[in-house]
Amino acid sequence: MKKTIKFNSILNIVYTTLKILFPIITFPYASRILGPTEIGRINFANTFISYFILLASLGIPTYAIRECAKVKDDKSKLNSVYSELLSLNFIFTFISYLCLVVVLNTFDFNKYKNLIYFYSISIIFTTIGVSWIFNVFEKYFYIIMRSLIFQVISLILLFVFVKSKNDYMIYAGLIIFSNVGSNILDFGYARKFVTFSLKSISNIKRHIKPILIMFSVTIASTIYVNLDVTILGMLKSAREVGLYTAATKINLALVTLISSISTVLLPRLSYYISRNNTDKYDYLIYKTVDFIMMVAIPISVGLFVLSKDIIVLFSGIGFIDAFMQMRILAIGICCSRLNYIIAIQIFIPIDKEKYSLYSTLCGAIVNCILNYFMIPKWGGNGAAVATVISEIIVLLCCLYLLNRLNYMNKFIKCLGNCWQYILASFEIVIIAIFINKINSNLIQKLFLIVMISIISYFISLFLLKNENIYSIFKFLKNKSYQSCK
Repeated sequence: MKKTIKFNSILNIVYTTLKILFPIITFPYASRILGPTEIGRINFANTFISYFILLASLGIPTYAIRECAKVKDDKSKLNSVYSELLSLNFIFTFISYLCLVVVLNTFDFNKYKNLIYFYSISIIFTTIGVSWIFNVFEKYFYIIMRSLIFQVISLILLFVFVKSKNDYMIYAGLIIFSNVGSNILDFGYARKFVTFSLKSISNIKRHIKPILIMFSVTIASTIYVNLDVTILGMLKSAREVGLYTAATKINLALVTLISSISTVLLPRLSYYISRNNTDKYDYLIYKTVDFIMMVAIPISVGLFVLSKDIIVLFSGIGFIDAFMQMRILAIGICCSRLNYIIAIQIFIPIDKEKYSLYSTLCGAIVNCILNYFMIPKWGGNGAAVATVISEIIVLLCCLYLLNRLNYMNKFIKCLGNCWQYILASFEIVIIAIFINKINSNLIQKLFLIVMISIISYFISLFLLKNENIYSIFKFLKNKSYQSCK
């Protein structure tokens, strides 16, 4: 069982890395060709459509993973749940398109309207993807391979067709193609695992209440994740959105990579809870929190220290003004990952999604208020500060609710090694200061700082007798011993 979880985690990290690599490779090229203004327009349209994708999804993907994982051993029950949830998904996809047309014809979005309509293709493609069914059956190898194919094709097309600022629509299309183009394949492949039937949707009403709670969680989460971009686009210029996009791009990529470590655990955790196996559930939570903090803390420190160099390298000198926004956002990485674990890996498997709603709603309200006052005055910097404060508020709410579940002591135990990660991460600052003084070449400097910091970090953890590093060392030692026999 443990080997399967580790293997799935590795596969999901590979999958997430592929999703991250496409924007990391394409964004430096696109930002230099298109510039801050066109990048800002594209990101605003993408963010705007995300609200309607959210309405179409109705919180179903996360809920579906939990419910289908509980009945995956019973083919008949699984088909019923799948048919009911997919039917709901199609109903709300239609409603989402109606709402989009009404909004665009009621409010003034003229400078973004064409891009928004173009991006609306993503709504139906997201619905037919049913990617959640592959998470239930842990088919991560398939997910990796189809994503790799579509992203490689998109990358080739980018370098062939995007040559000037006038090609911004082509770039937008390639983003859509790389993200949701493979969903057509998913819809067909899903039939190997489940069968859709209209006869199986008689109990569709039973999902409404939990789905609406999950939907509310996702709405609240999306508000404090995307509201900053929306308000920036409406109150400030497209260039301001472009700068903020550059600041959040690397941050979001690394945060997504960190989250991939634990994403595969939701079906497994739900499975354990449904069979009252609390010991394995607690052990998985402990290992997940500890490992994610081991990765998140040095990443947060590294982004804060190297923000200016990273912005220039990946986006070009035209985006240099965004470095402070990246630095501010780096502060909130650890809080956001703890929020993710508590809301998704703890509350949802034990059917406490309403707790996820309460904590996320608090963050969304705080984020709305802070964005309203901060963005007009400080632009992207204000949006970044609002985001970090909101993450802290969500974490405080999550901890309060954990205490109500009598799970606080167990969770605090999960954070027992954090002092080691904080202590070892201080070396990154020293290394960066020293190398900055002896090397002025941007690429060489960043490469040296990253490589030396990684080596130094793991050596320090080894000297501090960190259990994760010791287990890795023991594993490599046993493998080496076996190969020599």
